[in-house]
Amino acid sequence: MSAQAGMEIHVDAGKCLAYGNCVGLAPDHFDLPAGASVVVLLKRTIAADETEDIDEAVRSCPARALSVRPAGS
Repeated sequence: MSAQAGMEIHVDAGKCLAYGNCVGLAPDHFDLPAGASVVVLLKRTIAADETEDIDEAVRSCPARALSVRPAGS
């Protein structure tokens, strides 16, 4: 599912292997503190001007741990 305004990012902690690709592509949404084994979601909601970066972050996750869903689901 492609990111759109009114959507939220979800991180599957069971799949995340802390590669950090998402951090480089969308640092306002993701962080990877030193020693962390799972990426930290800083901002769940997606603004209209952020959809391209979030789509790229989801596609670039080697572990397929990121997804985008309608807000509130």
